[in-house]
Amino acid sequence: MQDVSLANVNFALNSSFDEDHDNPLYSVVTSLSVELSDERDAAIVWMDADIEWSAGEDGEVRPPFDLSLTLKAAFDWALPDVEPGDVVSWLTYNTQHLVWPYLRSYVQQITAMSDLPPLVIFTISVPSLRETRPVTDIH
Repeated sequence: MQDVSLANVNFALNSSFDEDHDNPLYSVVTSLSVELSDERDAAIVWMDADIEWSAGEDGEVRPPFDLSLTLKAAFDWALPDVEPGDVVSWLTYNTQHLVWPYLRSYVQQITAMSDLPPLVIFTISVPSLRETRPVTDIH
């Protein structure tokens, strides 16, 4: 990964939100799109992220704000002979994990500039490695 930048942000406060009484739950919904270079040795991955809200304890959904972001991640590699399908699969699987710390930082910084407490989104869990056998079991 060469670079990650904030490509787009939409943020709007909800004036009817009451910090003392409203307690909505949030989730982060992401989607990815991959653009391979013609030489197949680089790619741009666009990650869209939306903060979605669900009902709090009283059953009503009154979010403190609406927030959606687009992050742009630039990748390059030294093996141009890799199959495009393999590259897209790798980028689709790994980009969210690689870019998530940047997303967390952007969400915290953007929401900290409002008059509400900053939203610090959860850390993403790193997928476990596939089951492997000890070298002594391989013949």
